[in-house]
Amino acid sequence: MGVLTFMDTENLGERTFLLTWKPEAWPLAELVKYVESFETTGEPLRWSVGNRRNLPVGSRVFLAEQGKGERGVFGSGFTVSETYDAPHYSEVEG
Repeated sequence: MGVLTFMDTENLGERTFLLTWKPEAWPLAELVKYVESFETTGEPLRWSVGNRRNLPVGSRVFLAEQGKGERGVFGSGFTVSETYDAPHYSEVEG
């Protein structure tokens, strides 16, 4: 599975992509801890992009919530790495 790393920067992206989050698959509390870790450490966040491989460094990304109830765009940033293979988030102990 392809994964990319992103964080908020001042650079403009070359391309724009929509990444999605489903609370049913990954609870809000876990997402909040993930974002708080970024805010504390500055370590870029990883996000699954499935089989996509053409997300150039500097691409603009928006995060959108899917599922039942509230939905919509809730975050944005820029990619800071090429995609790379990594275990699916559900296979990683946290």
